Amino acid sequence: MLSDKYETKIGKRMPYYVIGTLLVTPAFTGIFSYPEFASPDGDMSPITRKMYYIVCGGLFNMGWSSVQISHLSVVNQLSMSNQQRDMLTNNRNGSNYAANIAILACAFVVFYIIDDSITQYRVLCGITLGVGLATSLFFICGVDEARLTKEAKIYDKAYKKALAAEAMGDQLKSLEDNDTTDLDEEGNKVE
Repeated sequence: MLSDKYETKIGKRMPYYVIGTLLVTPAFTGIFSYPEFASPDGDMSPITRKMYYIVCGGLFNMGWSSVQISHLSVVNQLSMSNQQRDMLTNNRNGSNYAANIAILACAFVVFYIIDDSITQYRVLCGITLGVGLATSLFFICGVDEARLTKEAKIYDKAYKKALAAEAMGDQLKSLEDNDTTDLDEEGNKVE
């Protein structure tokens, strides 16, 4: 993966998240806000309209996949513990489900209040973009991937050292319990 090869000031994965967010925003707006110039009554020919939606859809999919893959990949950078990775992934998935339910609830309210279908989708597009951009900015500004990755590696080394020391202590204790012979500081038998 390309992101594994390059380290930036903001981390390995965060640039792809930012680029994806910048691609998704105008593409999502272009698709779901139903712009006047792309409507059947607008100035575009049918072929140009189809090309417009193909390009917007392609940009949206590229941006969305960049955001999702980098967001999922950053979990492995932030913790070396499988238990913490599971917790982070569960929190991410739970937030995703909550966001989907919230948007469906907004759609229900918008469809109930507004009669015009074009206006309904424009309002939903605005709500979705507003919430999406706010949460993306919170993630971009709130998660210091470079620092957290560095700290995770330091803590992982310290944890492995502590486990090795504990294992060495257990081995020495086992030797002491099983053998009445004295051992020197290096674990050698003293006669």
